[in-house]
Amino acid sequence: MPPTPAEAAELELETDYCPVDSDHDEPVTYKSVDSVAGQHPHSTLRVTLVQLLIALGTSLSMLSPGMALGFSAVALPTLDELGIPGKVEPFDENTASWFASISNIATPVGCLASAWTLERLGRKWTLLLLNVPCVLGWVLLGSAGSLWQLFAGRVGTGLAVGLASAVTNVYMAEVVQPHMRGLLLCWNSISIALGILIVYVLGSAFPWQVAAWSGAAAATVALLVSLAMPESPAWLLGRGKRSQAERSLAALRGGAGPNVRAEFDELLRAQHGKPDSQGWRNLSKALRTPQFWKPLLILHVFFFFQQASGVYVVIFYAVDVVQEAGVTMDKYLATVLIGVARLVATAGVSVAMSRCGRRPLAIVSGLGMAACMLALAGHLQFAEGAASWVPAAAVLGYILTSTLGLLTLPWVMVGELFPADLRGVGGGLTTCNAYLIGFVVLKAYPAMRHALSAAGLFLVYGLVALLSAACIPSSGCRPPAETLAQIGGTSPAAARRPRWPSTPPPHRPTPPALISEEAAEERVSETSESSDEEQPYDDAYQQLLGTMSARARPPAVVSTDESEDDDDDDADADEPDSGSDDDAEAEHEHEGHDSESDADEDDDKVHEEEEAEAEDPFRVHLNGELEGALLVAVSADKPPVETSKLFWPHLGHMQVQLPRVEAAPASPRASGWGLCEAEKALLRAAAPPARPSGAESWQRLRVKQQLWANADAALSGGGGGLSGLQAEVFAVLNNYQDLYFAEQTASNLEQLRFVYCLHAVNHVLKTRARVLANNDRVKRAAGDVPDDCRDQGLVRPKVLILLPFKDAAFRTINTIISILLGDGKGTVMNHKRFVDEFTGEELALPKKNPKPEDYEQLFRGNVDDNFKIGMSVTKKRLKLYADFYESDIIVASPVGLRVVVSGEGEAEQDYDFLAGLELVVMDQAEVLALQNWQHVQHLWQYVHLQPRNRRDTVFSRIRLSALAGHAKYLSQTCVFSSVQMPEVAALMRARCRNYAGRVLVANPVRLGSIAQVVVHLPQVFHKIEASSVSQCLEKRFEVFVSKILPQFRDSMMSHTLIYVPSYFDYVRLRKHFIDKELSFVQICEYAENGKIARARDLFFHNEAHFLLYSERFHFFRRIRLKGIRHLVFYQPPTLPHFYPELCNFMQEANQNPRKEGGSSTNMTVTILYSKYDAQRIASIVGTERASSMIGSEKTVHLMVTGDDK
Repeated sequence: MPPTPAEAAELELETDYCPVDSDHDEPVTYKSVDSVAGQHPHSTLRVTLVQLLIALGTSLSMLSPGMALGFSAVALPTLDELGIPGKVEPFDENTASWFASISNIATPVGCLASAWTLERLGRKWTLLLLNVPCVLGWVLLGSAGSLWQLFAGRVGTGLAVGLASAVTNVYMAEVVQPHMRGLLLCWNSISIALGILIVYVLGSAFPWQVAAWSGAAAATVALLVSLAMPESPAWLLGRGKRSQAERSLAALRGGAGPNVRAEFDELLRAQHGKPDSQGWRNLSKALRTPQFWKPLLILHVFFFFQQASGVYVVIFYAVDVVQEAGVTMDKYLATVLIGVARLVATAGVSVAMSRCGRRPLAIVSGLGMAACMLALAGHLQFAEGAASWVPAAAVLGYILTSTLGLLTLPWVMVGELFPADLRGVGGGLTTCNAYLIGFVVLKAYPAMRHALSAAGLFLVYGLVALLSAACIPSSGCRPPAETLAQIGGTSPAAARRPRWPSTPPPHRPTPPALISEEAAEERVSETSESSDEEQPYDDAYQQLLGTMSARARPPAVVSTDESEDDDDDDADADEPDSGSDDDAEAEHEHEGHDSESDADEDDDKVHEEEEAEAEDPFRVHLNGELEGALLVAVSADKPPVETSKLFWPHLGHMQVQLPRVEAAPASPRASGWGLCEAEKALLRAAAPPARPSGAESWQRLRVKQQLWANADAALSGGGGGLSGLQAEVFAVLNNYQDLYFAEQTASNLEQLRFVYCLHAVNHVLKTRARVLANNDRVKRAAGDVPDDCRDQGLVRPKVLILLPFKDAAFRTINTIISILLGDGKGTVMNHKRFVDEFTGEELALPKKNPKPEDYEQLFRGNVDDNFKIGMSVTKKRLKLYADFYESDIIVASPVGLRVVVSGEGEAEQDYDFLAGLELVVMDQAEVLALQNWQHVQHLWQYVHLQPRNRRDTVFSRIRLSALAGHAKYLSQTCVFSSVQMPEVAALMRARCRNYAGRVLVANPVRLGSIAQVVVHLPQVFHKIEASSVSQCLEKRFEVFVSKILPQFRDSMMSHTLIYVPSYFDYVRLRKHFIDKELSFVQICEYAENGKIARARDLFFHNEAHFLLYSERFHFFRRIRLKGIRHLVFYQPPTLPHFYPELCNFMQEANQNPRKEGGSSTNMTVTILYSKYDAQRIASIVGTERASSMIGSEKTVHLMVTGDDK
């Protein structure tokens, strides 16, 4: 079996950078690659260990600040009594209070400074910076000979405490994986508690100067450790340092690998479209958002109760508090016990937090503190000296309960509640104000003790703690995802997604995440099932054009913008707008209309008669109620079909597959399986589509009248009408049958886009017209809803269009605008935001040695592959960024929707909006497959599931088919690609159950892409005999290892490139090469630039015999490889034009004349194929020849290209 993704990462070779020839076509960044970011194993154990080390190093920076917090407790008794003999007089009460509290004046300064350093210098440098004043402060304290040195030392350590308060929590929250964050964030508090305990122990056994020098040593160690810490990837991305962020993430995860690459891709996608918070204008606007000021308010309430309940008084005045409480044991020993209790309680916080939750912990903490303080106050007031154990128990209980809640929780939440782009500012301001409150409480402690007595002061602390238990904000004590959801008005699933600062666009398309092995096996299984169907192996497919000359016409902006408020400007680009469209709500809720709906209603009623015609496929298809034999046929595991063939002038050869309904069984128990009259009508409507009879009018095509003029204007400048290809495709779509068109080219891409957009808009407007007309009928019926008024699905979204890149979405939505609204005849809401987010960020393509033209066509415009946008449609208005549940059309990428749908088993999922889809369009499916086909498969699992939540559903208006769970049998799926793909065929066969059947366009390939090979090359095709797809995987590997590879191990067969389409096959071969200690280098989609350059250099100079080369890397990068003399295709390429492109790299001009490796006569091409590769091999050699090769008893076929004869 192929290796797992973890094994794949483990086998990544460790190679260092080496210069390459200057004639390589792509510029390479000459940098030394950190070995930590290299090719180390990526395992759960390694990731966990690395994160534990990172957390340990981060928390070490809190050890010395923790010692600073407890230092005054051990130094003040000696300074009060003796001072510094011969240098400093004993402290009076005022001087002592200043010595204890002055650090809390410097601490807010450090907090404010951290807000600036966190954003400007970064998280790592702030960690380094905090240790500098800490070391200086401790040195001043340890060597103090005057009062100013004592106070300066306290100021220095206080400044370090302020710098440390925010940075450690922010840094750890950004670098630690979410499932470990709650545990490891508590390590900072544990480190502080440990520092307090250390200084208590040292102060009880040695002079306080020893504790000061120990603090200096701890800060010095932390400073050295911080030098080795990687910077936060979030901050690096925010500063535009993409490569450094990638290396940093690799270091934080224990090494580079597919999973790290996938995580980094998610970080890149998550930060796209986020507002830049670096500018003061944007920052001030961000500070006014609920995402900032609500957490700020929550945390201020927390910190007020924390400080006012005396938590830090006990830390700073520990010895004095023990004496005031009447504890009879040695005061220093009691202080040590307090430190031990605090450390133990802090260590238990993380476990308690994960099991009990934040709010229960905060309430228990407040009640426990109140009980202990009130008991202590009562004892001192009424029964002092009666029981010596009561004060000690009360103080220890107070320490334990305060540490479990009020002391620890606020600091943990500083790193959780604020969005990533505002954590620096929010954390700095929060901790600044917290320490200012602390300064007031600490400075006032001696005066309050004299004014109220010890009993009265402890009574105040107890009452404040009791008040905290009743007043703690509930939202602040929830898990971070729920809190952020409540704060920002988003779903918890959306709140958990990171908010990364905006960065410049990547320099190349980023390969998506690696698909899992289970997904690959599922795909193999589906393909295997598809092979068992009665599908001829000689089905022909048009090859993708080798060069694309016609550039698509960009759609014009045909509508005006409606002015947008600040909320629209600040809205998250990846989240649908939560605002509602009044027309949309009227349509969905069926109760009343707004003014625009009323104005449109009369016009819509005029055309209701047209839609009500029995022969209108829209009316017939969606009104179908499946039961009996037809339902049994379409719901079978392998639905039986009847296949017929058609030939149309422009589409060419088509296969029409309609459900085959078996005769009614003789058994009386199965008598209900017969066809009812309604099903007979459905089958008559689901006949093969009628061929267009030329230039038909829009009326005959049953297009809504309001679209006629707009469609004419959008076609060839007006009045041109549909082309022959468009008319034939629209005829199939308008018949509501599934369509798989695999002959998409650069020249017909925009034509096909226009057709499916016209069909989608026409479908939505017809649905809207029926709903508005039936609304009136329901009103006249006085609440009694007729059965024929059932006109809706379970949710509002009707159309889903899946696209690979934002640029494709931009063109598609502009096409929809031109069809729906025409030139300035309507309003497009949020259009400016749409243009800003879906344009720009274009790839910088090289001018010298340019990429192939098809590459430039595909990767033009914005190539971000993480997007989603909902659109609500009315007659004269289109609202972009509508909430999904208020949208008619959703345009998205598979990865964009997967973020919303989430993974199976996760706590928060949102997929109800997919339950009522009536039309699904998948454009450029081959690109989606090369990105990550698993996203498409995963998404399809949630299409047409019954909704989990009721969303203003009026069940009397829901179609009976939807209520019965039969919506998937009425849904139409249209797939467009440039090549025939087994993955698409398997998906449509397994998931698309349209009772109207499907149409497959399958034309024979005459010559194939092999005709474009210009180099004189013998090309040997080796056939692999296998009875199933899974057996084919093993047979292919066996044949390659035992027969093909030995032929190329000879020194005269050097410069051999092995092209591997499947990444799992790639990893398996790499493992074999490592085991056999073969001389090879590798290039795959997860390789770094430096290692790619080194591999190319070693291969070109014959220092590596083999080059393993993955197809996805070639798709995303399309580099020009040199030095190839022998080319082995482990499997035919997915895109047929890759075959001649790689073969033509072997021309003599690309060879190294200074190295051995053969002459121009010593060059070969070898291809391994099986009958399951019939589609791919037909695209290369032509249908007729492929059929002969697959049916032949011979297993080896030779072809020669480049002959002049």
